[in-house]
Amino acid sequence: MSSSVILILALCSNALAVLGGYALWMAYRLRRPVTDESLAIELRKLREGLAALSAEVERIGESQRFTARMLHEPSTMRATFPVPGAKTITPH
Repeated sequence: MSSSVILILALCSNALAVLGGYALWMAYRLRRPVTDESLAIELRKLREGLAALSAEVERIGESQRFTARMLHEPSTMRATFPVPGAKTITPH
């Protein structure tokens, strides 16, 4: 087989898979009745998911800002140990 025939077969099979998936999705959408109540439920779920996603993105941003600040100023988080004073020699 020549490469052009293989290319045409590959394109046709991919187009068939995509169009078949689209047809199944459309059949599912037509079978399911859309009411105001089901639309409100889906909208509520979408809002809750968006709120959770935005909270997670904010947490990621805060952690990145904190990490960048710590890498820029490493001396701020160094452990401070007490300075040893005059040593006391005790007899044993």
